[in-house]
Amino acid sequence: MLSVRNAVIAATVLLVLSIMTSLLSMIREPDSGGMGNDSFGTQGHGYRGLFETLGELEVKVDREFAPPDSASLKAGTVAFLNPTATIVATEPSYLTELLSWVNDGGRIVVALSDPDDFRMKMMLAQLKETPPTFLEAVGLKDVSLIGGGATVQRRTARRPSNDSSRDAETIAGELLDVMNVPLRMLQDVAVNVEGDFKDLSGVVNQLTVPADNVASLVCTQPPDGSVTWTVGDDIRMLAARFKRGAGEIVVISDPLLLTNRLIARSDNSILAARLLAPNGQSVLFDEFYHGLGVRGQPLYLLTHLNYASATIGILIVLGLSTWRKAVFPGPPLSDDRVRRRDIREYVNAMARFFSEGRRGRGRLVEELRNGVLRQLSVEMGLPPDTTDVDTIATVMARKETQRAKLLRDATHSVDQAIQSRRRWSQSETLDAMRRMSACL
Repeated sequence: MLSVRNAVIAATVLLVLSIMTSLLSMIREPDSGGMGNDSFGTQGHGYRGLFETLGELEVKVDREFAPPDSASLKAGTVAFLNPTATIVATEPSYLTELLSWVNDGGRIVVALSDPDDFRMKMMLAQLKETPPTFLEAVGLKDVSLIGGGATVQRRTARRPSNDSSRDAETIAGELLDVMNVPLRMLQDVAVNVEGDFKDLSGVVNQLTVPADNVASLVCTQPPDGSVTWTVGDDIRMLAARFKRGAGEIVVISDPLLLTNRLIARSDNSILAARLLAPNGQSVLFDEFYHGLGVRGQPLYLLTHLNYASATIGILIVLGLSTWRKAVFPGPPLSDDRVRRRDIREYVNAMARFFSEGRRGRGRLVEELRNGVLRQLSVEMGLPPDTTDVDTIATVMARKETQRAKLLRDATHSVDQAIQSRRRWSQSETLDAMRRMSACL
């Protein structure tokens, strides 16, 4: 039955369920619902196929949402698949700190796209200095990326603020163009493997790449290994290896080669597995530079031992401090409620009031007489308003003859005194009251 109480209970239950659902969604690993271009993305531009392929090859695969920390990384491969250029521009220090880890034997595999997109243009228009690119942050300043209809050697400084071509309509048009870009046509090409990539020779022979505007790497110094393909007299580099101390950095010109759309075509999956885990080492997919960091999901940090231990320690300290300073109440006090006065207190109060003057004492004796007669009438089974003394005494004499005689004598004496006296002394008043009270 619908009532106010049931409605309040139902609303409370719905509120608790919604809060619990939101907390569970915050604790869960962020994955953009499978729609992003991250390692859990299930659309054509995502990398879930690569993630699961490595897992099937018994390669230890993991995701990291916090900024990459060289102090906590173990030997293996850290993969940056199409990192967001704007995040790289604002947070390049984490990449620079990875160079010492690479020199100690770590590996970085990065697949870059054209960073000269509309978001980057909007960001550069607000900066006074040009931020470093991903390759510059990891020490590959002599490596550049060309393709996508534009050459990206070094992003130029921001345009002057008075440039009328960068108005709101132009930026909105660029945004619509990016959102409505059709799928790129594909083609199969034969590739050549050179240098330290000779272990791919005979294994990776053909790759599926975009049919037009394929991104290519340009290096001032020759890389330690490369994967190239030829278009007429033009040699285009799809991947390059650069040794740094005991480790290495592998750069892939176009992240489309590793996406769900192309991973199953030609020898793309073999190339991806050999580049990310050539010796079966663990692979860590960075999601921080995809924008899936834990900054917006603080509860997710509790799933990590370090953060959870620190949180529990803080809660214990706060609990002990609160308990130490708390004031604990003792047993409850007795409920001393003010009770109403009984008849005796009322009679005493009225008696003191009437005793203030001599004329009032006669009135007090008269009220006492009437009260005694009323009480006796009730006791004898007569109506309470019976005032006839003979009637009351006659009924009383049936059981108590002496008491009936006492009532007649006391009442007769008091009635005479009330009629004859105007002023009562204290002794006369008390004597009359005692005689009437004796009849009860």
